[in-house]
Amino acid sequence: MTTGAAVIEDHGHEPTSDHADARDALTGLGLRGDLVRRGPELLREAARLGARALLLVVDLDNFKHLNDSAGHHVGDQVLVQAAQRLGAAIGPGDVLVRLGGDEFAVLTAPSLDSLPPAALAEQVLRCFEAHFTVDELRLSVQASVGVATFPEDGDSVATLSLAADQAMYAAKESGTTRWRAASHDDAHPAGWSARLVEDLHDPRSPEQMEVHYQPQVDSATGQVCGFDALVRWEHPEHGLIPASALVPLAARTGLLGPITAAVVRKALDAVPLLQRHAPGSPVSISVTRRHLLGEGLAEQLLGEIELRGLSARDVLLKISEPLTRSRSSPQPVFEQLAEHDLGVTIRGYGRAWSSLTALSLNPAVREVKIAPDLARTVITDPRANRLVRALANGARELGLRVAAEGVEHAETAQVLGDLGCHSTQGFWVSPALPLDEVVEWCRQRSATRIDPVG
Repeated sequence: MTTGAAVIEDHGHEPTSDHADARDALTGLGLRGDLVRRGPELLREAARLGARALLLVVDLDNFKHLNDSAGHHVGDQVLVQAAQRLGAAIGPGDVLVRLGGDEFAVLTAPSLDSLPPAALAEQVLRCFEAHFTVDELRLSVQASVGVATFPEDGDSVATLSLAADQAMYAAKESGTTRWRAASHDDAHPAGWSARLVEDLHDPRSPEQMEVHYQPQVDSATGQVCGFDALVRWEHPEHGLIPASALVPLAARTGLLGPITAAVVRKALDAVPLLQRHAPGSPVSISVTRRHLLGEGLAEQLLGEIELRGLSARDVLLKISEPLTRSRSSPQPVFEQLAEHDLGVTIRGYGRAWSSLTALSLNPAVREVKIAPDLARTVITDPRANRLVRALANGARELGLRVAAEGVEHAETAQVLGDLGCHSTQGFWVSPALPLDEVVEWCRQRSATRIDPVG
Protein backbone atom coordinates (compact mmCIF):
# COMPACT_ATOMS: atom_id res chain seq x y z
CA MET A 1 0.00 0.00 0.00
CA THR A 2 1.45 3.36 -0.96
CA THR A 3 0.98 6.86 0.37
CA GLY A 4 0.06 10.15 -1.20
CA ALA A 5 3.72 11.18 -1.16
CA ALA A 6 4.47 8.42 -3.67
CA VAL A 7 6.39 6.29 -1.17
CA ILE A 8 6.60 3.03 -3.05
CA GLU A 9 7.00 -0.27 -1.27
CA ASP A 10 8.80 -3.19 -2.80
CA HIS A 11 5.92 -4.91 -4.56
CA GLY A 12 7.92 -6.24 -7.47
CA HIS A 13 8.04 -4.34 -10.75
CA GLU A 14 7.58 -0.64 -9.98
CA PRO A 15 7.23 2.26 -12.39
CA THR A 16 10.64 2.99 -13.81
CA SER A 17 10.16 6.69 -14.54
CA ASP A 18 7.78 9.48 -13.71
CA HIS A 19 8.38 11.73 -16.71
CA ALA A 20 5.26 13.20 -18.28
CA ASP A 21 5.04 10.76 -21.18
CA ALA A 22 6.69 7.72 -19.57
CA ARG A 23 4.72 4.47 -19.33
CA ASP A 24 4.64 1.90 -16.58
CA ALA A 25 6.67 -1.08 -17.80
CA LEU A 26 4.40 -3.58 -16.04
CA THR A 27 0.87 -2.38 -16.78
CA GLY A 28 1.44 -0.09 -19.76
CA LEU A 29 -0.41 2.73 -18.00
CA GLY A 30 0.76 6.30 -17.71
CA LEU A 31 2.46 7.38 -14.51
CA ARG A 32 1.92 10.26 -12.09
CA GLY A 33 3.61 12.62 -14.54
CA ASP A 34 0.94 11.82 -17.11
CA LEU A 35 -1.72 12.88 -14.61
CA VAL A 36 0.17 16.08 -13.83
CA ARG A 37 0.54 16.84 -17.53
CA ARG A 38 -2.99 16.04 -18.73
CA GLY A 39 -4.94 16.88 -15.60
CA PRO A 40 -4.83 20.70 -15.82
CA GLU A 41 -6.24 20.58 -19.36
CA LEU A 42 -9.20 18.49 -18.19
CA LEU A 43 -9.81 20.81 -15.24
CA ARG A 44 -9.72 23.87 -17.50
CA GLU A 45 -12.27 22.20 -19.74
CA ALA A 46 -14.43 21.42 -16.70
CA ALA A 47 -14.23 25.08 -15.69
CA ARG A 48 -15.19 26.19 -19.20
CA LEU A 49 -18.20 23.87 -19.27
CA GLY A 50 -19.18 24.50 -15.66
CA ALA A 51 -19.00 20.73 -15.24
CA ARG A 52 -17.77 18.38 -12.56
CA ALA A 53 -14.59 16.31 -12.84
CA LEU A 54 -13.73 13.50 -10.44
CA LEU A 55 -10.38 12.20 -9.27
CA LEU A 56 -10.40 8.69 -7.82
CA VAL A 57 -7.53 7.04 -5.96
CA VAL A 58 -7.80 3.22 -6.02
CA ASP A 59 -5.67 1.17 -3.63
CA LEU A 60 -5.69 -2.65 -3.48
CA ASP A 61 -6.36 -4.03 -0.01
CA ASN A 62 -3.78 -6.25 1.73
CA PHE A 63 -1.63 -6.33 -1.38
CA LYS A 64 1.63 -6.63 0.56
CA HIS A 65 0.30 -9.81 2.20
CA LEU A 66 -0.58 -11.18 -1.25
CA ASN A 67 2.92 -10.46 -2.50
CA ASP A 68 4.53 -12.05 0.53
CA SER A 69 2.36 -15.18 0.51
CA ALA A 70 1.92 -15.87 -3.23
CA GLY A 71 5.06 -14.26 -4.61
CA HIS A 72 5.82 -11.13 -6.62
CA HIS A 73 5.05 -12.85 -9.92
CA VAL A 74 1.45 -13.35 -8.78
CA GLY A 75 1.28 -9.82 -7.40
CA ASP A 76 2.51 -8.41 -10.70
CA GLN A 77 -0.15 -10.29 -12.66
CA VAL A 78 -2.84 -9.05 -10.29
CA LEU A 79 -1.67 -5.48 -10.97
CA VAL A 80 -1.78 -6.11 -14.73
CA GLN A 81 -5.31 -7.53 -14.54
CA ALA A 82 -6.43 -4.71 -12.23
CA ALA A 83 -5.14 -2.14 -14.73
CA GLN A 84 -6.98 -3.90 -17.56
CA ARG A 85 -10.26 -4.03 -15.64
CA LEU A 86 -10.00 -0.38 -14.62
CA GLY A 87 -9.22 0.61 -18.19
CA ALA A 88 -12.34 -1.17 -19.40
CA ALA A 89 -14.51 0.51 -16.75
CA ILE A 90 -13.65 4.16 -17.40
CA GLY A 91 -14.67 6.48 -20.22
CA PRO A 92 -12.65 7.06 -23.39
CA GLY A 93 -11.52 10.55 -22.36
CA ASP A 94 -10.64 9.64 -18.77
CA VAL A 95 -7.05 9.48 -17.55
CA LEU A 96 -5.94 6.27 -15.80
CA VAL A 97 -2.45 6.10 -14.28
CA ARG A 98 -0.49 3.89 -11.93
CA LEU A 99 0.69 6.07 -9.07
CA GLY A 100 3.04 3.40 -7.75
CA GLY A 101 2.90 0.06 -5.97
CA ASP A 102 -0.72 -1.09 -5.79
CA GLU A 103 -2.24 2.37 -6.24
CA PHE A 104 -4.00 3.78 -9.29
CA ALA A 105 -5.69 7.08 -10.07
CA VAL A 106 -8.52 7.99 -12.44
CA LEU A 107 -9.31 11.54 -13.51
CA THR A 108 -12.58 11.75 -15.40
CA ALA A 109 -13.10 13.89 -18.45
CA PRO A 110 -15.57 16.71 -17.65
CA SER A 111 -19.14 16.18 -18.80
CA LEU A 112 -22.47 17.78 -17.94
CA ASP A 113 -24.05 14.32 -17.70
CA SER A 114 -21.18 12.51 -15.97
CA LEU A 115 -21.78 9.89 -13.31
CA PRO A 116 -22.10 11.20 -9.74
CA PRO A 117 -19.24 10.26 -7.36
CA ALA A 118 -21.12 7.37 -5.72
CA ALA A 119 -22.05 5.75 -9.03
CA LEU A 120 -18.53 6.02 -10.42
CA ALA A 121 -16.96 4.66 -7.24
CA GLU A 122 -19.30 1.67 -7.30
CA GLN A 123 -18.52 1.12 -10.98
CA VAL A 124 -14.81 1.02 -10.17
CA LEU A 125 -15.35 -1.34 -7.25
CA ARG A 126 -17.26 -3.74 -9.51
CA CYS A 127 -13.95 -4.30 -11.30
CA PHE A 128 -12.89 -6.35 -8.28
CA GLU A 129 -16.02 -8.45 -7.79
CA ALA A 130 -14.84 -11.32 -9.99
CA HIS A 131 -11.92 -13.46 -8.83
CA PHE A 132 -8.48 -12.84 -10.29
CA THR A 133 -6.89 -15.94 -11.83
CA VAL A 134 -3.10 -16.32 -11.91
CA ASP A 135 -1.42 -19.67 -12.65
CA GLU A 136 -4.61 -21.54 -11.75
CA LEU A 137 -4.87 -19.63 -8.46
CA ARG A 138 -8.27 -18.00 -7.85
CA LEU A 139 -7.67 -14.87 -5.81
CA SER A 140 -10.17 -12.60 -4.13
CA VAL A 141 -8.85 -9.06 -4.47
CA GLN A 142 -10.59 -6.01 -3.07
CA ALA A 143 -9.84 -2.32 -3.26
CA SER A 144 -10.56 0.92 -1.42
CA VAL A 145 -11.50 4.04 -3.34
CA GLY A 146 -11.33 7.72 -2.43
CA VAL A 147 -13.16 10.30 -4.55
CA ALA A 148 -12.47 14.03 -4.80
CA THR A 149 -14.66 16.38 -6.83
CA PHE A 150 -13.54 19.40 -8.84
CA PRO A 151 -14.04 22.17 -7.88
CA GLU A 152 -15.49 21.51 -4.39
CA ASP A 153 -12.55 19.47 -3.04
CA GLY A 154 -9.74 21.17 -4.91
CA ASP A 155 -8.95 23.34 -7.90
CA SER A 156 -5.78 21.58 -9.04
CA VAL A 157 -4.52 18.06 -9.62
CA ALA A 158 -2.36 18.34 -6.49
CA THR A 159 -5.17 19.36 -4.15
CA LEU A 160 -7.59 16.83 -5.63
CA SER A 161 -4.99 14.09 -5.25
CA LEU A 162 -4.48 14.94 -1.59
CA ALA A 163 -8.23 14.98 -0.92
CA ALA A 164 -8.85 11.70 -2.76
CA ASP A 165 -5.90 10.03 -1.04
CA GLN A 166 -7.25 11.14 2.32
CA ALA A 167 -10.71 9.78 1.49
CA MET A 168 -9.28 6.46 0.30
CA TYR A 169 -7.46 5.92 3.60
CA ALA A 170 -10.62 6.86 5.50
CA ALA A 171 -12.50 4.18 3.56
CA LYS A 172 -9.76 1.63 4.21
CA GLU A 173 -9.69 2.36 7.94
CA SER A 174 -13.46 2.48 8.42
CA GLY A 175 -13.96 -1.27 7.96
CA THR A 176 -17.54 -0.60 6.89
CA THR A 177 -17.29 0.84 3.40
CA ARG A 178 -15.00 0.38 0.43
CA TRP A 179 -15.20 3.93 -0.87
CA ARG A 180 -15.43 7.41 0.56
CA ALA A 181 -15.91 10.90 -0.82
CA ALA A 182 -13.53 13.61 0.36
CA SER A 183 -14.68 15.01 3.69
CA HIS A 184 -13.59 17.65 6.19
CA ASP A 185 -13.78 15.02 8.91
CA ASP A 186 -11.47 12.35 7.50
CA ALA A 187 -8.23 11.51 9.25
CA HIS A 188 -5.05 11.46 7.17
CA PRO A 189 -2.73 8.52 6.60
CA ALA A 190 0.59 8.45 8.34
CA GLY A 191 2.78 8.74 5.23
CA TRP A 192 2.59 12.15 3.67
CA SER A 193 0.50 13.58 6.52
CA ALA A 194 3.30 12.91 9.00
CA ARG A 195 5.57 15.16 6.96
CA LEU A 196 2.84 17.78 6.67
CA VAL A 197 2.33 17.68 10.44
CA GLU A 198 6.04 18.35 10.87
CA ASP A 199 5.82 21.25 8.42
CA LEU A 200 2.80 22.65 10.28
CA HIS A 201 4.96 23.03 13.39
CA ASP A 202 7.15 25.49 11.51
CA PRO A 203 6.48 28.90 13.10
CA ARG A 204 6.03 30.33 9.61
CA SER A 205 3.21 27.97 8.66
CA PRO A 206 0.29 30.18 9.85
CA GLU A 207 1.48 32.95 7.55
CA GLN A 208 1.65 30.46 4.65
CA MET A 209 -2.13 30.19 4.82
CA GLU A 210 -3.89 31.80 1.87
CA VAL A 211 -7.52 32.80 1.88
CA HIS A 212 -9.62 32.35 -1.26
CA TYR A 213 -13.06 33.87 -1.59
CA GLN A 214 -16.14 32.33 -3.20
CA PRO A 215 -18.81 34.90 -4.08
CA GLN A 216 -22.49 34.45 -3.31
CA VAL A 217 -25.13 36.10 -5.53
CA ASP A 218 -28.67 37.21 -4.78
CA SER A 219 -31.29 35.03 -6.49
CA ALA A 220 -33.58 37.98 -7.24
CA THR A 221 -31.09 40.60 -8.43
CA GLY A 222 -27.96 38.70 -9.41
CA GLN A 223 -25.89 41.08 -7.28
CA VAL A 224 -23.01 39.81 -5.15
CA CYS A 225 -24.27 39.57 -1.57
CA GLY A 226 -21.51 37.72 0.33
CA PHE A 227 -18.23 35.86 0.25
CA ASP A 228 -17.04 32.59 1.75
CA ALA A 229 -13.47 32.76 3.05
CA LEU A 230 -11.78 29.40 2.34
CA VAL A 231 -8.32 28.58 3.66
CA ARG A 232 -5.59 27.11 1.48
CA TRP A 233 -2.11 26.18 2.65
CA GLU A 234 0.58 27.32 0.22
CA HIS A 235 2.91 24.40 0.90
CA PRO A 236 6.39 24.80 -0.61
CA GLU A 237 6.38 21.20 -1.91
CA HIS A 238 2.73 20.21 -2.42
CA GLY A 239 1.34 23.55 -3.58
CA LEU A 240 -2.10 24.68 -2.45
CA ILE A 241 -3.54 22.22 0.09
CA PRO A 242 -7.31 22.66 0.63
CA ALA A 243 -9.12 22.99 3.93
CA SER A 244 -10.42 19.40 3.66
CA ALA A 245 -6.83 18.19 3.97
CA LEU A 246 -5.50 20.92 6.25
CA VAL A 247 -8.10 21.22 9.00
CA PRO A 248 -7.94 17.60 10.32
CA LEU A 249 -4.14 17.81 10.43
CA ALA A 250 -4.17 21.13 12.26
CA ALA A 251 -6.78 19.85 14.72
CA ARG A 252 -4.70 16.75 15.48
CA THR A 253 -1.57 18.80 16.14
CA GLY A 254 -3.20 21.51 18.24
CA LEU A 255 -2.34 24.15 15.63
CA LEU A 256 -5.87 24.91 14.50
CA GLY A 257 -6.07 27.93 16.81
CA PRO A 258 -3.09 29.84 15.35
CA ILE A 259 -4.12 28.92 11.81
CA THR A 260 -7.72 30.05 12.37
CA ALA A 261 -6.42 33.29 13.89
CA ALA A 262 -4.25 33.91 10.82
CA VAL A 263 -7.19 33.22 8.49
CA VAL A 264 -9.45 35.56 10.49
CA ARG A 265 -6.88 38.37 10.29
CA LYS A 266 -6.42 37.97 6.55
CA ALA A 267 -10.16 37.72 5.86
CA LEU A 268 -10.91 40.81 7.95
CA ASP A 269 -8.11 42.71 6.19
CA ALA A 270 -9.84 41.90 2.89
CA VAL A 271 -13.32 43.12 3.92
CA PRO A 272 -12.89 46.81 2.88
CA LEU A 273 -11.63 45.86 -0.57
CA LEU A 274 -14.34 43.25 -1.09
CA GLN A 275 -17.09 45.62 0.04
CA ARG A 276 -15.79 48.35 -2.22
CA HIS A 277 -16.89 46.15 -5.11
CA ALA A 278 -19.83 44.44 -3.35
CA PRO A 279 -21.19 46.93 -0.79
CA GLY A 280 -22.57 45.43 2.40
CA SER A 281 -21.50 41.87 1.58
CA PRO A 282 -20.40 39.96 4.69
CA VAL A 283 -17.49 37.54 4.70
CA SER A 284 -18.18 34.06 6.16
CA ILE A 285 -15.28 32.53 8.07
CA SER A 286 -15.30 28.84 9.00
CA VAL A 287 -14.79 27.88 12.64
CA THR A 288 -14.88 24.46 14.23
CA ARG A 289 -17.17 23.48 17.06
CA ARG A 290 -14.18 23.51 19.41
CA HIS A 291 -13.55 27.17 18.60
CA LEU A 292 -17.23 27.97 18.83
CA LEU A 293 -17.42 26.52 22.34
CA GLY A 294 -14.08 27.93 23.43
CA GLU A 295 -13.83 30.86 25.76
CA GLY A 296 -13.23 34.37 24.45
CA LEU A 297 -14.20 33.83 20.80
CA ALA A 298 -16.55 36.83 20.67
CA GLU A 299 -14.09 39.12 22.46
CA GLN A 300 -11.20 38.12 20.21
CA LEU A 301 -13.25 38.68 17.08
CA LEU A 302 -14.59 42.00 18.27
CA GLY A 303 -11.06 43.15 19.06
CA GLU A 304 -9.89 42.31 15.54
CA ILE A 305 -13.00 43.93 14.04
CA GLU A 306 -12.64 47.15 16.03
CA LEU A 307 -8.93 47.32 15.22
CA ARG A 308 -9.87 47.60 11.54
CA GLY A 309 -12.82 49.90 12.00
CA LEU A 310 -15.27 47.30 10.71
CA SER A 311 -18.77 46.39 11.84
CA ALA A 312 -19.67 43.07 13.44
CA ARG A 313 -22.29 42.75 10.68
CA ASP A 314 -19.45 42.45 8.17
CA VAL A 315 -18.62 38.97 9.48
CA LEU A 316 -20.44 35.65 9.68
CA LEU A 317 -19.06 32.60 11.48
CA LYS A 318 -19.68 29.49 9.41
CA ILE A 319 -20.13 26.16 11.18
CA SER A 320 -21.03 22.79 9.70
CA GLU A 321 -21.62 20.78 12.85
CA PRO A 322 -25.20 19.71 13.65
CA LEU A 323 -27.06 21.89 16.10
CA THR A 324 -28.72 18.99 17.91
CA ARG A 325 -27.72 15.59 19.31
CA SER A 326 -24.64 17.16 20.85
CA ARG A 327 -23.27 16.73 24.35
CA SER A 328 -22.00 20.32 24.45
CA SER A 329 -24.65 22.90 23.70
CA PRO A 330 -23.50 26.01 21.83
CA GLN A 331 -26.52 27.92 23.15
CA PRO A 332 -24.63 30.24 25.56
CA VAL A 333 -22.07 30.98 22.86
CA PHE A 334 -24.79 31.84 20.34
CA GLU A 335 -26.37 34.18 22.85
CA GLN A 336 -23.03 35.87 23.47
CA LEU A 337 -22.39 36.27 19.75
CA ALA A 338 -25.85 37.73 19.20
CA GLU A 339 -25.28 40.14 22.07
CA HIS A 340 -22.32 41.55 20.18
CA ASP A 341 -24.15 41.49 16.83
CA LEU A 342 -21.91 38.70 15.52
CA GLY A 343 -23.82 36.34 13.23
CA VAL A 344 -23.58 32.67 12.31
CA THR A 345 -24.30 30.78 9.11
CA ILE A 346 -25.10 27.05 9.28
CA ARG A 347 -23.53 25.01 6.50
CA GLY A 348 -24.98 21.72 5.28
CA TYR A 349 -28.60 22.58 6.16
CA GLY A 350 -30.98 19.75 5.27
CA ARG A 351 -28.84 16.91 6.57
CA ALA A 352 -29.80 14.40 9.22
CA TRP A 353 -29.95 16.51 12.38
CA SER A 354 -31.19 19.84 11.00
CA SER A 355 -33.90 21.26 13.25
CA LEU A 356 -36.05 24.36 12.93
CA THR A 357 -36.49 24.26 16.69
CA ALA A 358 -32.71 24.44 17.20
CA LEU A 359 -32.51 27.34 14.77
CA SER A 360 -35.31 29.23 16.49
CA LEU A 361 -33.52 28.98 19.84
CA ASN A 362 -30.24 30.43 18.58
CA PRO A 363 -30.44 34.19 18.09
CA ALA A 364 -27.05 34.51 16.40
CA VAL A 365 -28.02 32.42 13.36
CA ARG A 366 -28.67 34.69 10.38
CA GLU A 367 -28.32 32.29 7.48
CA VAL A 368 -28.57 28.62 6.59
CA LYS A 369 -26.90 27.02 3.58
CA ILE A 370 -28.69 24.19 1.81
CA ALA A 371 -26.32 21.22 1.59
CA PRO A 372 -24.65 20.91 -1.85
CA ASP A 373 -25.71 17.28 -2.39
CA LEU A 374 -29.31 18.31 -1.77
CA ALA A 375 -29.15 21.48 -3.86
CA ARG A 376 -27.73 19.62 -6.88
CA THR A 377 -30.66 17.20 -7.06
CA VAL A 378 -33.63 19.60 -6.96
CA ILE A 379 -34.15 19.24 -10.72
CA THR A 380 -33.98 15.45 -10.93
CA ASP A 381 -35.42 14.39 -7.57
CA PRO A 382 -38.98 15.54 -6.70
CA ARG A 383 -38.47 14.66 -3.04
CA ALA A 384 -35.34 16.82 -2.84
CA ASN A 385 -37.30 19.60 -4.55
CA ARG A 386 -40.07 19.45 -1.96
CA LEU A 387 -37.60 19.19 0.92
CA VAL A 388 -35.69 22.29 -0.16
CA ARG A 389 -38.94 24.24 -0.48
CA ALA A 390 -39.98 23.16 3.02
CA LEU A 391 -36.57 23.94 4.52
CA ALA A 392 -36.45 27.33 2.82
CA ASN A 393 -39.97 28.23 3.91
CA GLY A 394 -39.26 27.25 7.50
CA ALA A 395 -36.01 29.19 7.67
CA ARG A 396 -37.56 32.26 6.04
CA GLU A 397 -40.40 32.19 8.58
CA LEU A 398 -37.71 32.50 11.26
CA GLY A 399 -36.29 35.54 9.50
CA LEU A 400 -33.19 33.73 8.23
CA ARG A 401 -31.57 34.07 4.85
CA VAL A 402 -31.38 30.85 2.84
CA ALA A 403 -28.37 30.17 0.61
CA ALA A 404 -27.62 27.17 -1.59
CA GLU A 405 -24.08 25.82 -1.97
CA GLY A 406 -22.55 23.70 -4.71
CA VAL A 407 -24.66 25.13 -7.56
CA GLU A 408 -23.15 24.04 -10.86
CA HIS A 409 -25.73 25.02 -13.50
CA ALA A 410 -27.97 27.97 -14.30
CA GLU A 411 -31.08 25.77 -14.37
CA THR A 412 -30.36 24.58 -10.83
CA ALA A 413 -29.90 28.16 -9.66
CA GLN A 414 -33.22 29.14 -11.24
CA VAL A 415 -35.09 26.31 -9.51
CA LEU A 416 -33.44 27.02 -6.15
CA GLY A 417 -34.48 30.66 -6.42
CA ASP A 418 -38.04 29.61 -7.20
CA LEU A 419 -38.01 27.31 -4.16
CA GLY A 420 -37.19 30.20 -1.85
CA CYS A 421 -33.39 30.40 -1.70
CA HIS A 422 -32.27 34.00 -1.31
CA SER A 423 -28.85 33.37 -2.81
CA THR A 424 -26.67 30.79 -4.51
CA GLN A 425 -22.99 30.01 -4.67
CA GLY A 426 -20.96 27.37 -6.41
CA PHE A 427 -19.03 26.78 -9.57
CA TRP A 428 -21.84 28.15 -11.75
CA VAL A 429 -21.33 31.51 -10.04
CA SER A 430 -17.58 31.30 -9.50
CA PRO A 431 -15.02 29.02 -7.88
CA ALA A 432 -13.16 30.27 -4.84
CA LEU A 433 -10.54 32.77 -6.01
CA PRO A 434 -7.55 34.59 -4.50
CA LEU A 435 -8.34 38.11 -3.32
CA ASP A 436 -7.00 39.95 -6.37
CA GLU A 437 -8.84 37.60 -8.73
CA VAL A 438 -12.19 37.79 -6.92
CA VAL A 439 -11.93 41.59 -6.91
CA GLU A 440 -11.36 41.54 -10.66
CA TRP A 441 -14.28 39.11 -11.02
CA CYS A 442 -16.53 41.54 -9.13
CA ARG A 443 -15.29 44.45 -11.23
CA GLN A 444 -16.05 42.66 -14.47
CA ARG A 445 -19.43 41.50 -13.21
CA SER A 446 -20.49 45.01 -12.21
CA ALA A 447 -19.48 46.28 -15.64
CA THR A 448 -21.92 43.92 -17.39
CA ARG A 449 -25.70 43.54 -17.24
CA ILE A 450 -26.64 41.10 -14.49
CA ASP A 451 -29.69 38.87 -14.83
CA PRO A 452 -31.48 37.51 -11.78
CA VAL A 453 -31.05 33.80 -11.22
CA GLY A 454 -34.35 33.26 -9.46
